Amino acid sequence: MPGIIVSSIVAHLMFTPGYDISWTVVPALLMIALTSIGVGYGFSYLLSPTSSMGISQVVVFGALMFSPVNFPMDRLPEWLQSLHAVLPIYSMAEVMRASLAASTFDATMGNYINLMVWCILGYGGAIFILNRK
Repeated sequence: MPGIIVSSIVAHLMFTPGYDISWTVVPALLMIALTSIGVGYGFSYLLSPTSSMGISQVVVFGALMFSPVNFPMDRLPEWLQSLHAVLPIYSMAEVMRASLAASTFDATMGNYINLMVWCILGYGGAIFILNRK
């Protein structure tokens, strides 16, 4: 969390991106962090440490290269657009964009619901796996 705050301040000072911070920035940040942690816990309890590390690297690579975080969604093939409509990374980006630049971007209720579902699935899966062990 401190890294996100510091990098946002440095980005504002260096690039002046035109922040229009909404009141939703704190809930959005918490929702994104909790969803990421929940999904990470689910994978880490489900798989071996080596497999968890491998999947985390694939997710990071995929998030940087093939998800519509740094470019518009319409540049992706339709099958990948459909996949990202279900995966949480695009929703995380939309929610954070709408929180930091409210006059430019808008997050839909579907983005928030998507994050909530992934958060529940992540923590629910982790709890289920821990109770089985």
